Amino acid sequence: MSGHTNLEATIFTHLAELQGKNGGPEVKKKPARSRAKKDSSKAAAQKRAAPDTAASLLSSRPKNDPPRTQAQKRVPEVPVSKRLKDVVQCLRQHGGLMSAAEITAKCQVEMDDPGLLEKLRANERVEQLQDGRYLYKPKLDHVRDKEQLINHVRGNPSGTKWGDLSDAYPEVARDLEELRQGRRVFVYRSLDKDNDVVYPNDPKLLHVVVSEEVQALFRESKFEGTEEELEGALKKAGLVRAKRRGVFERQQVERPRKAPRKRSFRKHITNTHMADTGIV
Repeated sequence: MSGHTNLEATIFTHLAELQGKNGGPEVKKKPARSRAKKDSSKAAAQKRAAPDTAASLLSSRPKNDPPRTQAQKRVPEVPVSKRLKDVVQCLRQHGGLMSAAEITAKCQVEMDDPGLLEKLRANERVEQLQDGRYLYKPKLDHVRDKEQLINHVRGNPSGTKWGDLSDAYPEVARDLEELRQGRRVFVYRSLDKDNDVVYPNDPKLLHVVVSEEVQALFRESKFEGTEEELEGALKKAGLVRAKRRGVFERQQVERPRKAPRKRSFRKHITNTHMADTGIV
């Protein structure tokens, strides 16, 4: 059996050689690429296939997409108290009704914050009407012009503090100064301007009658003592000397500056050291 097997193998070998000599198709094996070269080719192909990230982001953005506005940019959060103060000041300066949009346009304060709206509703100087508009409400809301101002001052002969009048309407300071210069009112000054008191300058409204007994008591009252003792007694009674509003500043007079003295390098030189030489 082994002999037949060897014979068959020999025959097949010869047949294969003959087929190659007769021009039969010869299959050539392609040389295998190196693994490193294959990997580099694969990476290059993937790089060509992958889209540019920045370009893809730009291409994905709609052409009609508007640029980011200033309000959309991130800005530091402003405290509610600061925004409330700005809104109240804006309403006070305006002196009339303002909508939320008008406040935003004029004061640069967004009115869609629930916390700010709650503070505005709780503020006694701000009034919100049914139509949603806001109005500044001064302490003396019945004083809106010059005529109402003088009527209020005349109706209060005991005096009205400037702090209560200062926010009545925007031109109240100008009107009050005109009334003062026209001698229709007079103002009692104090250290704090808000504590200045406005009185009517109308003798018909001042019906102060002092009885003869009080006048006699005033004339008979005498204090025997020094000025320091009198001041101490007044302080004990609760009467304090009024302070001056301004401090007197002494005017400094410029004196001419003296020219600096020049340093002299001259020295008194004697020849006493040459007394024993016979020369002098």
